Amino acid sequence: MKIQEQLSIRKFGPLDEIKMENISPFLFLIGESGSGKSTILKVLAIMRHIYKQIGLRSYLKEGNISDSSIVLSFNEYLHNGGMEKYVKDNTEICYSRGNCKLTYTKTGGLQGTKKTLDESELSLEKISFLSDKRGAIPALLANNSSGKSLGFYFEETFRDFKTANELIKDMDLPFLGISFHEEKAGNSVRRYSIKNSNKNYEVNFEDASSGMQTLTPLTLITEYYTRYYDIVKDANHAILTLLARNDSLSSFKHDMNIGEINQRNIHFFIEEPELSLFPSAQCSLINLLVSQCKSSKNHITLSVATHSPYIINHLNLLMKAYDKKVKVEDAALNYDDLSVYSIEEGKLIDLKVQNAHLINTDVLSNQIESIYNLYDEIDIK
Repeated sequence: MKIQEQLSIRKFGPLDEIKMENISPFLFLIGESGSGKSTILKVLAIMRHIYKQIGLRSYLKEGNISDSSIVLSFNEYLHNGGMEKYVKDNTEICYSRGNCKLTYTKTGGLQGTKKTLDESELSLEKISFLSDKRGAIPALLANNSSGKSLGFYFEETFRDFKTANELIKDMDLPFLGISFHEEKAGNSVRRYSIKNSNKNYEVNFEDASSGMQTLTPLTLITEYYTRYYDIVKDANHAILTLLARNDSLSSFKHDMNIGEINQRNIHFFIEEPELSLFPSAQCSLINLLVSQCKSSKNHITLSVATHSPYIINHLNLLMKAYDKKVKVEDAALNYDDLSVYSIEEGKLIDLKVQNAHLINTDVLSNQIESIYNLYDEIDIK
């Protein structure tokens, strides 16, 4: 059952007024640096996390446990995301999912968190945010560093990478002709390397190209969560941890087992998937991500902030493939599952051409036209 999800943001940081009335499973945002793409991703991630916590609290309440330790502080989330100074006197953020509605204003704070979800609305949720700083991971691994100075969202990415790497020691990236390997090198030291099958060489992960360093953590994490992650086990662990912390294990009585919750969502938020990648590799990466998401046993959402016109143009190919019932590198996208927006002057511009199964990419050609106009002007002079 698809539950409608909406988000509106008004007067917050670089955003003037944006509204997404029905957020699609595949969401792509494109715009200039500082336009607010990552801000939208972070706000949506925060709201989904709060919804997850409300669901967890609702499940416990049905089992006669009132867990006051689940504290939902929007200001703390803003602090973690470095967005405290984005709040203005007239800031308003509204999020709704099904019957749950959350609102944040500067004066009123976060409203709506007292809502208890019905049993039919309960869902298991996992949020994975892949920071644009993920290229720092190889160097941190080599120096056994934590990377705390790189911020909350990078820490989340780094933690997800380590979790994924505990299970996935080897991974092929055929569209780059490389593979990732991790092995013990003695004295509890781990060695991470990149092998190039086409040219028959191997380098330390931290010495690989920048594209390989940013791409490998991204694909390793998405591979783990789409193929191996046990969301029921993770939810059970969270429940047991909360009950043990509050000494409530003996009091908890619930008619519904966590595994009986049918709605299971994994949310990926990716900043700049194109980092340091050649255009053809950018497109192949999108194919891989779409294929991973579509083949997962759980429901996956993918929200992307990008500068790349190649990626946005490539979405037209994937929609065409879906309509023709073929696949491009095992990927295709349904027009109805996709939202694509350009962000300009703090507002959203919907790039989907209604009833045409196309993305209007004309706006992405303006800079190229500007370059050649200047080229012609120089010729005239």
